[in-house]
Amino acid sequence: MLSSPGRGAIDVMDTVTRPPRRLGSLDGLRALAVTAVVIYHIDDRILPGGFLGVDVFFVLSGYLITSLLVAENKRSGAIALRDFWKRRARRLWAAAWVVLALVALAGVWNLWGADRQALLPGEIFAAVAHIENYWVLGHGGYLSQFAAPSPVRHFWSLAVEEQFYLVWPLVMIGGLAAVRRFGRAAMWTLLGVLAVMSLTAGLVVSPEQAYLGTATRAIALIVGALLAWWWSSTPLAAPRHAGLRRAVAVWAGLGALVLLVGLFTLHPHDEVLARGGFLTVAVASAGLTGLAVIPGTVSAGLAAPALVWVGRRSYGIYLIHWPLIVAMGPGRATWLVALVVIPTTLVGAAALHSLVEAPLIERRWKPSLQYLGFGVLALVICGSLLVAIPTTTPTREVADSLQRVEDPSAAGSIESTGGSSGSSTTTTICVPTVVAGATQELPSVTDGFDPGTVQELDDPSAEGCDDQIDVLVVGDSTGRGFSNGLAGLGDPGVRVWDRTELGCSLGGEECPEWRQDWAAAVNDIRPDLVVLYANPVMDIKGVDDADFDTEDGAIQRTLALEEAANVLTAKGAALMFIAPPAPRAPEGLFFCDGRRNGTPCDPDVVDDWITTVEDVSESRGAVVLDVAGFLDELGDTETTRPDGMHFGSASLQELAVWARPILNLAILAQAG
Repeated sequence: MLSSPGRGAIDVMDTVTRPPRRLGSLDGLRALAVTAVVIYHIDDRILPGGFLGVDVFFVLSGYLITSLLVAENKRSGAIALRDFWKRRARRLWAAAWVVLALVALAGVWNLWGADRQALLPGEIFAAVAHIENYWVLGHGGYLSQFAAPSPVRHFWSLAVEEQFYLVWPLVMIGGLAAVRRFGRAAMWTLLGVLAVMSLTAGLVVSPEQAYLGTATRAIALIVGALLAWWWSSTPLAAPRHAGLRRAVAVWAGLGALVLLVGLFTLHPHDEVLARGGFLTVAVASAGLTGLAVIPGTVSAGLAAPALVWVGRRSYGIYLIHWPLIVAMGPGRATWLVALVVIPTTLVGAAALHSLVEAPLIERRWKPSLQYLGFGVLALVICGSLLVAIPTTTPTREVADSLQRVEDPSAAGSIESTGGSSGSSTTTTICVPTVVAGATQELPSVTDGFDPGTVQELDDPSAEGCDDQIDVLVVGDSTGRGFSNGLAGLGDPGVRVWDRTELGCSLGGEECPEWRQDWAAAVNDIRPDLVVLYANPVMDIKGVDDADFDTEDGAIQRTLALEEAANVLTAKGAALMFIAPPAPRAPEGLFFCDGRRNGTPCDPDVVDDWITTVEDVSESRGAVVLDVAGFLDELGDTETTRPDGMHFGSASLQELAVWARPILNLAILAQAG
């Protein structure tokens, strides 16, 4: 992503004035862009739109690369594809491979955790193959948030740029051939069509696909290319006309305002980005790029030595800072992360630039030495990954408990033969709940859990026995685990009906409508007992949420729980609430994006939630199952909750054994 042209990046095209080989002002723009990205990664609450620095780099790349290709074609009448790709490889690959080798080596000491380490070989391969953006798209899912983030996830933007570098020279060869035959308008038409195609792609994909996809993010690269083609008579130099320079200054001023607003208001998955937002940001960035090459106060400010120093090392800064942030782990104070990451990144980027980037850009190393270096790095990466393959991971240990519990099977029958009469009678017997897939080999787990474990299943066709109790469980993924624990007892006196939703209970807004869904489940199943197992809900569906720690927030969650209780007991079922434990730090904090304070991972938030649950249950005479207290007795360890959030299979069985007699007591307590 943060590629900057190396030697020869600024070529001579103006026969009157000869611009410098490298514009310090563009380095200054790079410095500002990478600073925004680093701040965003350290704490996105400070600069929620800091990811827009990526778009600035995309525009810069489109502008610079297109300018270079046009200049080469003017000089020689052709574009040397092999030389172009070799220059890009020298500029980008070596530094990236060094960082990937360091990441792989760190895995030998289990720095990334078993879950991430299990996926690291595939991710590093995706980074090397320049398809990391598609790897991220293909290995997401709800439960991936319970594992540490990937230390190479930031390679997604590098993948977009590398894909651009692979294809764009071919596009320019075709476009320039059309220009020779039909005139300059042919290139405008080609670039315009590509821009429309990129914008259209953003309208038909999800926000996540729009953010990571090459087709949608290409708009910034295309806008940069359009700027380069507009100024192709004076590439990488200021336009000569004074009026045009003034227009660019106004454009840049408006662009700076747009970017400033975006930095503090936008979020990566905002739908507005794919619906013109990326285009708006790209146009704004193009204005700043244009102003940066015009001599004046702004370009002089951007060419300040400190900014130029950072800008020339921006690629290394981008490569290094994210693995350092991941290595520090979740729950760290922002000031501490900044204190460690920023100076370490700057020192590392300086070393990477001096020892790797500059020698390759300046061709101080012979090809044989380059090949040897890449061979050594490949051996380090492969060897480290092989040594560090984990035997098991937390997600695999809890995956069994996150499968959808199959609805109770039809009641079985036995045939009883009476003595000499030869008569036979059929007698109904009670059967336990069947856990879907419990007798099958566990499916492979990637970055979370297999989506096949949450498939919907048919309802039973037979009624239960007189002594059985029907227990309906609603709530989130921890409630799903509770369902599995109960079903795993094989107790013929309990039929478990699982209507939990991963990541959802009373909210948030993207979740199914619990009011209708729960009412339908109660009406169809007619349970004896309903268990509402949910962690703190800070985004109640259909509610304009007040701050959680305010009096209005307490009132809102009380009303929501009262409404839920009314829905769940509408057909006469008894009700049981759960007092959940807080996620265990540090592993469980990934549930809250690595944060504790003011999130569902905050023990104070959990305590407030439990207080509300207890108040509502007391007013209705319902029972509260103190799972938090049970965990205190059991011990909150990597064995009981492998990922810091979900109980493992063994501890779920212990929870089920402990909770089983309380189910009947809850029904008796509310009978009549």
